[in-house]
Amino acid sequence: MKSFRQLTFLFLVFPFFCFSQNNLSEKDSLNDVFICLNEVSKTFHSHDECIGLETCDGKLKELSEEIAMQKYDRAVCCICWTNPGDDCKNDNPNATYDYEEEERRRGVFLDDFWWLEGGGIYTFVGAFLGSVILLSNEVFIGTSYSVLPPKLSIKEIFDINTSLGFSLLFRKNLKKDAVEYGFNYHSFEINTDRNSPSAYEYDDRFMFSVSYLHQMNQHFSDYRNKPLKMKFFLGPIVTFGSQDLFNNQDLNKFGVGVTGSLGIPLGKRVNIDLRSDITNYSTEVKLGLRWFYQKKYPWQKRRN
Repeated sequence: MKSFRQLTFLFLVFPFFCFSQNNLSEKDSLNDVFICLNEVSKTFHSHDECIGLETCDGKLKELSEEIAMQKYDRAVCCICWTNPGDDCKNDNPNATYDYEEEERRRGVFLDDFWWLEGGGIYTFVGAFLGSVILLSNEVFIGTSYSVLPPKLSIKEIFDINTSLGFSLLFRKNLKKDAVEYGFNYHSFEINTDRNSPSAYEYDDRFMFSVSYLHQMNQHFSDYRNKPLKMKFFLGPIVTFGSQDLFNNQDLNKFGVGVTGSLGIPLGKRVNIDLRSDITNYSTEVKLGLRWFYQKKYPWQKRRN
């Protein structure tokens, strides 16, 4: 039993250890790269003990990567950076490269895990989603329609066409109440040119949400005598909208408001849910199925 819990804990925290780096010249901080101040050096380094600096006969300067590239016209060092790319350069081509020492200096990176190489963000999302599934009790899958579309990054929009989106939410039950978390996805066609009625461009939007749902049935007088089959939840919600999620653009739009859910049972474990989210960021209406897929966690079932 104890070993099973330990394995579960490792599964939950694994993504946070392995997802550390996957860009061409990325490390924990981009504000402390090093260059050699002489006329022949062509690179910037991730640490001041890189063997590429052995030929340096000038002073070392610590600065940001941006300044190193733009002001000093330096390229990525082929030796001390992970995945430096084809355009990297080497200031010390005759040096003997100590792979073990360089691995020790640079720490643990994404490509150290061969099963993660080439798909870091997707693997991280998959592992995180697996952890969420393990710790939740219910899942909602349905369509979502944006009554008032999310605030887009473009200021002047003369026309907008909204299509049905997708919603995936997980629920952790707390006796009569619940905590919900998940995301909505929407796509829009927008027109920013008044003089070109047919000039539409595409815009997509992920909206993550966390809400606390309070079951309102317990406050109805009829519920105390005869439980109602339909269950109504109401509570606060916080949303976080991001445009073009996987390219890390426009990740700064929060919304605060109220969410409501009306569940109509189809069986012991399946409900039809009609939902609505009203925030200062957007207003959504959702319709889908909510599945109560586990009452007890795997380790609780194992104990019984």
